[in-house]
Order: sequence, then C-alpha cells, then structure tokens
Amino acid sequence: MEITIRHATSEDIIKLLEIQKIAFTVQAKLYDAYDIPPMIETAEEINLSSTDLIVLVALIDGEIAGSIRVVFKGNDAEIKRLSVAEKFQKKGIGTKLLKEAEI
Repeated sequence: MEITIRHATSEDIIKLLEIQKIAFTVQAKLYDAYDIPPMIETAEEINLSSTDLIVLVALIDGEIAGSIRVVFKGNDAEIKRLSVAEKFQKKGIGTKLLKEAEI
C-alpha cells in the first residue's frame, strides 16, 4: 500500500467533506453537538486559492483516504481538520499527512 500526498483540487472537496463529516461524527456524538464546524462546513467555505490555506490529501491507489489543512496566520500555522476515511484508519495515513504538513 503506497500512500501519496498531494495538494487538494476543487474536484476533491466534496469527497474531503464526506470523509471529514464521518470522522468528526465521533466528536459530535461525544458532545451532543452536531453543529460543530467540521460537521456543517460547505464546499464554498473552502478557498483553495487562498494564500493562507494549504489542503493536502492522501491517496491510496488513486482513492482519497484522508486530508489535512494548514491555516496560516502571520508567523503561525495551525493544523485543522485532519481526517482519515474509516477503511484507511490505523495505516499511518494521519501520521504521514501531519509530517507532510510540517514541511
């Protein structure tokens, strides 16, 4: 299983949001809060052309397995919305996305 990391494209956004919502359902259930940002975010809210945002996707055999976002604020960078599809969890994808985001 080879994990490939690349920058997200607009064609990826719907699938990324689908994976994100499933991944964050655990947190939403825990806090009984289904209106948290990862659950209600829309494709229109993700501006891939922003210089303050990097969205990376992990692919396995051409299928999107997960994603991570890096939001820049001045000299700081914040990791957001790390999510991995359930069938690809526990295979090092989250770790690889985090390492790539640090570069």
